[in-house]
Amino acid sequence: MVRQWFFVLMVSIGCAPAVFAESPTRQLHLALADMERISSDMYFIGYQSVELSQPDQYGVRKYMVLDFRFTEQLAHKDTDAQVRRICRRVLDNPVLLKDLSSMGYEMVSVAFDEADQFDCL
Repeated sequence: MVRQWFFVLMVSIGCAPAVFAESPTRQLHLALADMERISSDMYFIGYQSVELSQPDQYGVRKYMVLDFRFTEQLAHKDTDAQVRRICRRVLDNPVLLKDLSSMGYEMVSVAFDEADQFDCL
């Protein structure tokens, strides 16, 4: 009887990491939460996953668009600096990069409005 309980206990402990492991989507949400703290004049709205039915000339089939808005109008000359700032935040986050890669994302883009998006290279 004691051996049976010991066996059940050991199997339960061995399975615990699989039961309590976070899903890739949950990990992605946690990693993207860091985007909300980039600056006080810019806020993170969310992200959108885009899958292309016909891959383009670079072979991109799935990418993520990170959507931001500013509390005040962004000067056109400041757009590049903000894109670099956000992209650097993504590229410096190995957890986020790993999660994006494991979920099949091949590229990340940044958008400040509905009309334009900028790719992180």
